[in-house]
Amino acid sequence: MPAETAQNLRGCWIESRGKEATTFRWFPDRENPAVFAGEQIDYTPLNVKATEDTAWRIDKNLGAPRLCLAGRRAKQILCWRLSFSAEDLPKNGRTAAIRANNETLVIALSDGYGERVLFNGVRDGCD
Repeated sequence: MPAETAQNLRGCWIESRGKEATTFRWFPDRENPAVFAGEQIDYTPLNVKATEDTAWRIDKNLGAPRLCLAGRRAKQILCWRLSFSAEDLPKNGRTAAIRANNETLVIALSDGYGERVLFNGVRDGCD
């Protein structure tokens, strides 16, 4: 992962959708410096967790960087080839793109048939 992207991605993010919200926290893994760990939490209108936390990771151990759905809700690890470019996702295979700057974060996934924005949020304070 480019150093600038890692610096921009690090920290806490929120996407508000009316009365619902999703938060992401991204930090380097303490035990494995080749992994950047992310935690996704969805909230309902009553500020209650709508689902269990979802663990993500950016893994550089697999050759090219991969964005992986790493656990808790996932019964198996699912990974997408990862790009840090602002360009459109390639249309072949399972790919992901992270576009992060100091104030905004967009995470998009593609299965080869089209792009789905997983998260489109802004910087938030870490509580």
